[in-house]
Amino acid sequence: MRRMRWLLVAALAVVSLAFGPTAQASKQTFFVGETAPGQSLLFTVVSGGPFFEPILLNTKIKCPVTGEQILASFSFFGFQIPIDHGQFALDMVDIQEDFRWDGTITRTSVSGPFSFSFPAFDGAGGFQACTTGDLTWRARPVSSAAARPSAGTATLHVSITKDAHGRVHIDTSR
Repeated sequence: MRRMRWLLVAALAVVSLAFGPTAQASKQTFFVGETAPGQSLLFTVVSGGPFFEPILLNTKIKCPVTGEQILASFSFFGFQIPIDHGQFALDMVDIQEDFRWDGTITRTSVSGPFSFSFPAFDGAGGFQACTTGDLTWRARPVSSAAARPSAGTATLHVSITKDAHGRVHIDTSR
C-alpha cells in the first residue's frame, strides 16, 4: 500500500510538470506568409510574453541606378520581440542599413509593414539606395514548422543573431 502511494505521488508530480504553468506558458504558434508572391516569411508567436520570434524572411531588393535586383533571404536567431497590445516592432537602423519589420496581431489577421534598404555604390562614383520599398506582409497560423519556407534561390543571405548580451551580429554572404 505504501509503495502504491509513492507511485501515485510520483505520477502526479510528472503530470503536474508536463501540464503545469511552465509547459503552458511557452505555447508557440508558427505563422507563414509573404510580402509579395514568392517572397515568403516565417515567424512564431510565443504566448509566454507574448513575443514575436522572427525566423525567415525572403524578399526582393532593387537598386534604382544600376537596375540590379537582389533576391535576399534574412534568417534570425535569438530574437524575442515583445508584443504590446497586439503590436510588435523589429526595427534595426544604423549607418549601414535600415531594417523594419513591424506588425499587428489580432484574432482574425496578422499583417504589417516591412522595408529594408542599404546604401551601395552605383558604378559611376556615386551612391544609390537599394531598397525593397514599403511592403505590406500578411501571414496565417500553421500547425507546425513543417510548412516552413526555404531560402529558395536567394543571391544575398543575411543571418541576424542576437547574443545573450543583447548585441546584434549581422553576417552577410553572396
